[in-house]
Amino acid sequence: MRGVFGQYLKLISYETTVLSDSLAAESYQLTMERFLAGKADVLKLTTSQSAKDNAHLQYLNAIADYWYNFYYLRSLTLYDFDKNEDISFDESALLNPTQ
Repeated sequence: MRGVFGQYLKLISYETTVLSDSLAAESYQLTMERFLAGKADVLKLTTSQSAKDNAHLQYLNAIADYWYNFYYLRSLTLYDFDKNEDISFDESALLNPTQ
């Protein structure tokens, strides 16, 4: 899926990792409260912490993937999404930098 549609799907997957990171952090906080109240053991706490850390790592990887894919999509389409215009390239300016 290296086409434009595949890149679009990768950009959308970012949203799911944001939600996953948020839910894992909330779950860890609830497990910590249960642990402090004596209703959860150390194994459940460390499992919850590992899940939280893994979800956050996936979130950070998704951010990197998002920007990589954003600029890859931009290069495939030759369109600047920020300026809403086509990307143009002046070859003469590159070949003759002194002019």
